Amino acid sequence: HSSSMATDLVLKGDYLLSGDVEGIIKIFNIKLKQSK
Repeated sequence: HSSSMATDLVLKGDYLLSGDVEGIIKIFNIKLKQSK
C-alpha cells in the first residue's frame, strides 16, 4: 500500500531528525538480512 510507504518515509524522517544513526543502521541491516 502507498499509505504504508508514506508511513515508512515519515518514520525514517523522524530517525534522521533525531539523529538516531545507529537505529537507521539497525533497520537497514535487518531489511538486508530479510531480503537475502
